[in-house]
Amino acid sequence: MDKLAGYFNGDNYTQHNPQIPDQLSGLGKTLGELAKQGITLKYDRIHKIVGEGNFVPGSE
Repeated sequence: MDKLAGYFNGDNYTQHNPQIPDQLSGLGKTLGELAKQGITLKYDRIHKIVGEGNFVPGSE
């Protein structure tokens, strides 16, 4: 989670999964709760995804 924050504009994050709250802090809380249950995420490859203006769903 420490490195994850560096990829976002502050706490500004729109989550498209309705079971996970918006904001980076909401994602962090959900991932923390999953980790307590022994559920973790592992990424083998990281891609850079860039969106701007109306090409980003949920952006104003």
